[in-house]
Amino acid sequence: MCGIAGVFSPRGKDPRIDRSVLLRLQSHIRHRGPDGEGIWISNDQHVGLVHTRLAILDLTPSGDQPMCSSDGSLHITFNGEIYNHVELREELEKEGHRFRGTSDTEVLLHLFARQGPSCLNRLDGMFAFAIYDSTKNQLFCARDPLGEKPLYFTRKSGVFAFASEVRALVGAGLASTSPDLRGVGLLLRQGSIPPPFTHLEDVEFLQPGSWLCIGPGSISASPTRYWKIPFVPEASAINDPREGEELVESALRTSVLRRLRADVPVGAFLSGGIDSSLVCALVADVGVTNLQTFTVTMPGQPNDEALDARAVARTLGTTHVEIPLELDHDHSWVEQALDAMDVPSNDGPNTWLVSRAVRQAGLKVAFSGLGGDELLFGYSSFRVLPRLARWAQLARPLKSVRRFTRRIASSTPAPPRFARVVDALLAGGSFAGVWLARRGLYGESEVRELLTEAAYASASEVDPIERLENLGCPEGLSAERQVSFYELSAYLHDQLLRDSDAMSMNHALEVRFPLIGMPVVEAVGKLGTNVLRGQSSKQLLRQILRKRLPSISFDRPKKNFTLNWSSILLGGQRPLSLSTPFFRPDRVEKERQRFIDRGAGFARFVVLAAISRKLASVPKAVGSLRGS
Repeated sequence: MCGIAGVFSPRGKDPRIDRSVLLRLQSHIRHRGPDGEGIWISNDQHVGLVHTRLAILDLTPSGDQPMCSSDGSLHITFNGEIYNHVELREELEKEGHRFRGTSDTEVLLHLFARQGPSCLNRLDGMFAFAIYDSTKNQLFCARDPLGEKPLYFTRKSGVFAFASEVRALVGAGLASTSPDLRGVGLLLRQGSIPPPFTHLEDVEFLQPGSWLCIGPGSISASPTRYWKIPFVPEASAINDPREGEELVESALRTSVLRRLRADVPVGAFLSGGIDSSLVCALVADVGVTNLQTFTVTMPGQPNDEALDARAVARTLGTTHVEIPLELDHDHSWVEQALDAMDVPSNDGPNTWLVSRAVRQAGLKVAFSGLGGDELLFGYSSFRVLPRLARWAQLARPLKSVRRFTRRIASSTPAPPRFARVVDALLAGGSFAGVWLARRGLYGESEVRELLTEAAYASASEVDPIERLENLGCPEGLSAERQVSFYELSAYLHDQLLRDSDAMSMNHALEVRFPLIGMPVVEAVGKLGTNVLRGQSSKQLLRQILRKRLPSISFDRPKKNFTLNWSSILLGGQRPLSLSTPFFRPDRVEKERQRFIDRGAGFARFVVLAAISRKLASVPKAVGSLRGS
């Protein structure tokens, strides 16, 4: 787990890369990798790779990066983990490959040398990496299937630059500092900014499950998708409950076993809920006897998870640590969390707090149960949206005149929740529109009221419902499966995984997600809806968990890690600014007052604060490849 960055000038002429630019990139991702760092520059100074290391596998210098192949033709900077590297190494060794160390990075380098881009289909892991091939003068970049690790890039004046975080590209003077109002508009509608957009012009976000190859004649190349969510049509899915349970249970064991591979201790978040409890139970099930579990507690709060987690830990026999959450009285930590966000979002401060607490307790790698809700029908949306979608079908004739009806939506005042319903109906009642009505923040009319006229003209260039439809939800899926597709593709990727990466890596904490390992996703993708649907949410996980924790009931209501956000956001010494040149001050004040009066709209309030703070902190000067 690390931070990566690099610059490539592929045309074999000026500008040449100055080392000072790479040092600036490195300085802005150092928090991601405090255990080591490296820089490699080609002899012709037309490509430079940057790395900062959080040492998890092969703690010796043989695991240092950037790393080169034995013949010197390939150089890699890699962020993440390849969990099935042991099996891949054995396969490569049988073919005659020889390794200097035991890192997964070296395995990836050998595999790419042998198979090229097709090697991506062999990987079970979370990753973002770049490999420079000197024989072809090409830079190859790729991201993992679900997008656990981010990769941002910019291409200006024939130069390609990339990094794990937007702040690195900006801080090194390689990226535009002008806001991208298309990204801002999507953020207001969805609560997060989806790829390829960010909050800044000219900074792109590589889509998950995609690769991009840049060379002398391909500086403007488009990403290539190598993976899509493998949901089979309902007609050909597995509908035998016992077969389905055995398939998923086996995949979960494989996923957990692979994610235990590390040369440092691996701990686990334990909330006492189904997902984290199952992950910890599976760790115990595969023979680990010294698992350390962590629960962040909120003494005296009704949603404190301490008692539930303690009961699970006692049954499993883990070494359990409870970390009371201590908040600064002036709530200055909120500003730190917003600064760590990297790309504005409507969530993240929770993850920042938990990651800080767990890292301070001495943990370097932690398991999380994230992803179980999205993959295995855990949200109320799996029950509500299918019913809403049936009613929304009545508006289907409007789909053919969507551009016209969208103009109507933008000029139709409506209360917050109903505004999004209006959008979905006027968009022709598509399933994507219904999902956004449930998951989104602001309706089209609210965005138009909030932004200045010029800003709204730019922000409305991208239709958020049409963008969701373009994700390509497979045909022949049940309504619940369609919900799962959008929860995984949009909510999990665009918000939860990106926020988890930025917030945890801000504290140099690696978080692993066994419930969305490739074996699990592929196994669940084969199942019919009837196998997954039950009287309770995540019925399949409950059945698997009860075999391991039979004395503990998981029928209690789901608890969420929540704080008194009204007090935190409004009670600090310095009120959070909600000011930008493209917000209408009167509408922003109305949103603030709504939050004050009702304590509602936390996510809407956080989005405005995140945009304002992030854009206010962007430096106005852009540097060059020749240094400062």
